[in-house]
Amino acid sequence: SISGRVQLENGLGVSGAVLTLTELSTGTVLSSRTSPFGYYTFTDLPVGETYVLTVNRKGMTIANTPLNFTLMEELVDLNFTAVPVMPLGQDDLHVMLAKRRA
Repeated sequence: SISGRVQLENGLGVSGAVLTLTELSTGTVLSSRTSPFGYYTFTDLPVGETYVLTVNRKGMTIANTPLNFTLMEELVDLNFTAVPVMPLGQDDLHVMLAKRRA
């Protein structure tokens, strides 16, 4: 399995990011969406296979994606940092925090 988090530089999780995992040998494509706190998981993956993982979120640039790797064992804490295309102002952060608490 593969799991991790998509987060802003300040540590806030990014909800609704779409992760696409492609197994290169078969072309099998799996998708996942981050939770309200930015966490994602892919389970039941064959080890020894090579994958490409991409992360996308409207209005954000995601560092280190696409990522190519061969899965040799369970991979945890595969985290990505998202940077807003337009810097977030204080009002935007308050809206994000308010939505999370709701």
